Amino acid sequence: MLFAQYSHGGAGTDAGDRVARDWIPIGVQWTLDVVTVHREPFVLVAPSSHKLAKRKRGRLREVSGENFVMYERTWAPGFHDLMFGILRDAGIVPNVTQTVGEVPTLISLVHSRMGITITPLSVVKHSGASVVACNILDRIPMSEIGMAVRKGTRAPVVDNFRSFALKNLGRSRHALYAKRS
Repeated sequence: MLFAQYSHGGAGTDAGDRVARDWIPIGVQWTLDVVTVHREPFVLVAPSSHKLAKRKRGRLREVSGENFVMYERTWAPGFHDLMFGILRDAGIVPNVTQTVGEVPTLISLVHSRMGITITPLSVVKHSGASVVACNILDRIPMSEIGMAVRKGTRAPVVDNFRSFALKNLGRSRHALYAKRS
């Protein structure tokens, strides 16, 4: 059983594919069944003193020219590429002041005014730092977490865990893209 954070229609799928290739023995051809177990919007994360923090929403073009702190590509290439793709599609070339390998460090750097970032909303909700999650008004992919299991015959423990996860986390039925007004 494999877990991977990914996003449909973007660079995020390669991270799960890479993990799957790393765990499947050489010469074995498996077909994977991937199901989304969690979906949430990405948000711009800014210090509480930032101009967007007061409005709590904005378009990506409004942060053109801003300093960014980003997750290091080494630790999550799919996520990193997705973030850069979102910014690229908005016409933004971020001025990256720092990259990190841990999400709490990313939020701490935003709190310290080293730059702003884009993360899933839950990252900010679970942080005690004085940062603000600003809704992105642009049409961008949602953050998704998926569970992948081998199709066909599986160990009963895998099927039981899959059923438990789907029952307790629920299959997300929201639109692929965040609905913004």
